Amino acid sequence: MRHRVRKIFIVIMGFIIWGMLFCCLNGCDSGDKVIDEATGNRALKQYNVAKDKLKTIEEKQKEKYKDIGQDETQESKQDK
Repeated sequence: MRHRVRKIFIVIMGFIIWGMLFCCLNGCDSGDKVIDEATGNRALKQYNVAKDKLKTIEEKQKEKYKDIGQDETQESKQDK
């Protein structure tokens, strides 16, 4: 009886271990993310994306303030 319970336990544990390994290996992206994280490339990529976003925001703000400045000069000309 003990021998039979032990076999069933080993089989069940084997399925659990294989399932865990399959899930872990399935979730990996071939180590690209890990390598990028270790070398700092991921942080560099995030920095470049953030820098590009800030440039676009800066350009939009410059256009907005330029338009506001032009509107003020046109209004002052009209007032005269």
